[in-house]
Amino acid sequence: MKTRTKILITVGLAIAYFWLTQKFAPTPAQPALSAKQLQSWYSAYNETYFDNSLPKNVVIDYDQHDDQYMATTMKWQNGTFHINFNRNYTAGERVALYTLLHESCHIKTWDSYNVFDGEHNKSWQDCMLRLDSHGAFRKILIDNYEGN
Repeated sequence: MKTRTKILITVGLAIAYFWLTQKFAPTPAQPALSAKQLQSWYSAYNETYFDNSLPKNVVIDYDQHDDQYMATTMKWQNGTFHINFNRNYTAGERVALYTLLHESCHIKTWDSYNVFDGEHNKSWQDCMLRLDSHGAFRKILIDNYEGN
């Protein structure tokens, strides 16, 4: 085989390999909802399920990179809450919305935490049960749910 033919075959195989690996390579998970959309849902949830008792100036983003967490909530020194989503786990819209409710209960019950009870204490559990009793999770988990 001539050198020119070998080079053309090699280049053709390299191009085919590159095309196939790009075409079928897994793409990084992208959030179904943008941080802006999550902020809008947070406001709607605050009104619908929390009677606007949660702070309105909560910062929401996709900046959680520790794969131990789907999301985290923290309170900055200035009193502002920050909900930090992990895009690896919350790319699906339903998961992101459920997680937003979960983290909203952390904000609602923030001052009830203590060393003995932990973050998912009775107050937090009560908050989640209240959300469930008001149908919050049904609207996320059941397609086209229109509760009574």
